[in-house]
Amino acid sequence: MGDVGAAAAARNVLLVHADVLIGYLQSDLATLGLVAKHVGRVVVLESVIDEVRELTAKQCRCVGITMATAETVRMFQAVAVQSDVSFNDGLCLVTCREERWTCVTNDRVLRRLCRQHGVATRCGLGLMVDLVAAGVLTRQRAIAIARKVQASSPFHIDERRLDRFVARCCEASSRRS
Repeated sequence: MGDVGAAAAARNVLLVHADVLIGYLQSDLATLGLVAKHVGRVVVLESVIDEVRELTAKQCRCVGITMATAETVRMFQAVAVQSDVSFNDGLCLVTCREERWTCVTNDRVLRRLCRQHGVATRCGLGLMVDLVAAGVLTRQRAIAIARKVQASSPFHIDERRLDRFVARCCEASSRRS
């Protein structure tokens, strides 16, 4: 397990939040492995893995997700983040801000907080649009996975967001044709 430190390469590093992990775990965790192989390095904080009880570090390693341990100073910084987010949300924010990584989350509060701190964000489903555009995942498969993700997380992924995702997948696959 690597430590998150100042020398970490920031380019195309995607720090995955618990809600995204849960969605893919309940639909198709191997999709995050495809993201790690074709889009960018996928990282999850150890404390987030602890939060997602159904997921093990071994499962993460098997699909190509890198685990990172946050430095103690970042843990203290996370505690100081505004009170309407959890410790792990604050830790994701602080880590992404310091490392210049992208925070991959479907949580609206965390996304807004990241924007306020200049942290790039991505929605969890957006990663599959990249895979469709690259020809790694078919549009039909991506949509099927997205429907399972939505079923496991209807609070974060409503019908409108799912419709936008389907439209983006259609555009991505038609560009490849």
